[in-house]
Amino acid sequence: MSCQQHQSLTDYLNICQQSHTRAALVLQGDIQWQSEIIQFAMQRFELKQAAQIGGARVDHCGISHLSAKQGKQLLGQESELLVISIDSDFDANSFNAAMGTLVGGGIAIFLCPNFDTLLPWLQQRLKQLPILKQQQNDIEMNHSIWNGSLPSDNSNWSQRFQQQTQAIALVEKVLFGHRKRPLVITADRGRGKSSALGLAVSAISQQRPCNVLITAPSRAAVAPVFEHYNARDGEASLDFIAPDDLLTTQPDCDLLLIDEAAAIPVAMLMAMVEKYNRVVITTTIHGYEGCGRGFSLKFIPWLRSVRPGMNHYSMQQPIRWADGDPLESWCVETFLLNSELVDIVPEQTSRYLRQDTWQFSRYQHSTEVIPNGRLNQAFALLVNAHYQTSPNDLMLLLANQSMQLYTLESNGTVIGSVLLNIEGELSSIQVGNILIGQSRPQGHLIPVDLSNHLGLEAPAVQRCGRIMRIAVHPAIQGCGVGSEMLSRLKLKLGSHVDYLGTSFGTTSSLVDFWLRNDFVAARLGSSRDKSSGTYSLSMVLPISNKAEPWVLQARTLFAARLNYQLRLACQSMDIATAWTLFKHTSDNEQAIDHLGVQLLSNYSRGGNSLDTCRPYLILLLRSVLKSGLDVNSELVKTVALQELDWGQVCQRFSFIGRKQAELRLREDIAILISSLQCKLP
Repeated sequence: MSCQQHQSLTDYLNICQQSHTRAALVLQGDIQWQSEIIQFAMQRFELKQAAQIGGARVDHCGISHLSAKQGKQLLGQESELLVISIDSDFDANSFNAAMGTLVGGGIAIFLCPNFDTLLPWLQQRLKQLPILKQQQNDIEMNHSIWNGSLPSDNSNWSQRFQQQTQAIALVEKVLFGHRKRPLVITADRGRGKSSALGLAVSAISQQRPCNVLITAPSRAAVAPVFEHYNARDGEASLDFIAPDDLLTTQPDCDLLLIDEAAAIPVAMLMAMVEKYNRVVITTTIHGYEGCGRGFSLKFIPWLRSVRPGMNHYSMQQPIRWADGDPLESWCVETFLLNSELVDIVPEQTSRYLRQDTWQFSRYQHSTEVIPNGRLNQAFALLVNAHYQTSPNDLMLLLANQSMQLYTLESNGTVIGSVLLNIEGELSSIQVGNILIGQSRPQGHLIPVDLSNHLGLEAPAVQRCGRIMRIAVHPAIQGCGVGSEMLSRLKLKLGSHVDYLGTSFGTTSSLVDFWLRNDFVAARLGSSRDKSSGTYSLSMVLPISNKAEPWVLQARTLFAARLNYQLRLACQSMDIATAWTLFKHTSDNEQAIDHLGVQLLSNYSRGGNSLDTCRPYLILLLRSVLKSGLDVNSELVKTVALQELDWGQVCQRFSFIGRKQAELRLREDIAILISSLQCKLP
């Protein structure tokens, strides 16, 4: 390492430290030289909190080494030096989590062992960073955000905790102020939102004993909250509970914190607000955590109507780095963390719904190397519709030839997106191992899942197009855009796939959508997602003649298993979804006979017992459906399909006790029988 390189690096890091921004540097040279540069930076600027993510360990004291996927382990900490290896194992989710821990004045050093083999898109983005080459003395500043435009006004730096302090005070007010006045805190990443929650609980504990619960899509999401909460500091307890467990058990607490709320279904958020009187709701507004357009379009207006005393506070000031930090801008643009929906006002919807303006096409990443406006708009739709969309999805799309993105454009605006993955065509040896549970090849979710759980070889042998994500602009949802995209997708794919598949968290509206588009339910999962409280459902649509026989088999197997699953593993499924699935499988089933009608009629008038006639309830519902009638009793549906005991029935429907519940059940059964009398054989 030359003296000139020493000086160039020193000047650059001095500027970043003075401006409280984060430095970034791509090193191009041999391993020994890279090690010397890193060691110099650590010693010259006394960088203590250092970590390396991915790649071969740099021979250095004081640098912890994490695999490419372990960046999230740094959450809740602060880093002064991050060494990131950009290679075939690079993980965008892990990288972005780690970058949020890097403080102003710190440095991110990028090592690229095989730069020329990286994605062309990633090469272009890395070339925008400052670069130091072994053969050159000075750092190359290739972009204006690094060359002379670093923040010079540091007047706000000493006040960077001001908004966080205000947020802490507002959280305290929710507990000590009037009931039913929830607080909503929104912030971008790095603004100290989660740490504010932990600090607030610690402050509260100094004033009074209290029980605080926090819920979020995952426990990992709230790690910074616990990092900043000092349990020894007072008398407040802070415990994590998953969203579905919270609503199922409804434990008492003095204060409920809901973090990353935009990634929790709106219906669950509403139920939480209705149950708990003192609630703080926080969420990220940009980046992949801040997804779920329903939060801003549906939940916030609803909250204002039912809790007019609510308070909304926006945190905008970063606390780990200065405003205008160039590394933040680079990350945002590189990984499309700022994907925003194009505004479509109600007066414009008819313009975008004219099918003669629609263009449905595949995004060709081989020719459209650098993410552009079209890709940004498409990803904005996916991010807002699916909370599980992540930076890795972008990486896979750009790197993986089996993943395809289709867009529907109208008047130059992307109004719909479909993310597809080509799966299947596995060898007979692989399929044999899948059937006995000894292998689950990655990248083949639907074929592996169906073959393993249905005992069928065909789904894994044939070619599947798995619809990973489908999204329509929220301003024009419910107008047939999603169905039209599926129709055009089938035409585009033609004979290239044998069947389409999809897997999602089951809700009545989603099942209805896929059924309307001729998809068939193939497998229902037996465990609930902790954040959404839903069960996964796989549905398929045969495209080729080869797929039709096994899809028919899958449908038959699904119908045979459904009643068993609803009674046991899926007993807590919401009844609207259970009823939708039941209707889907009841077209060819046995109807009720006269004996069954007589037993149920006797029960409705006070005779026999529910155990005696319960098996006939399912047959009664099937007969009602066959007759073209509707079942308006949620109670009858629940008792018939899920076989709850009387205690569960009373809890779900808020009956005082069994006597009241059974009286209502008898009345509802009598109404159903009466409606069928003229149509029974």
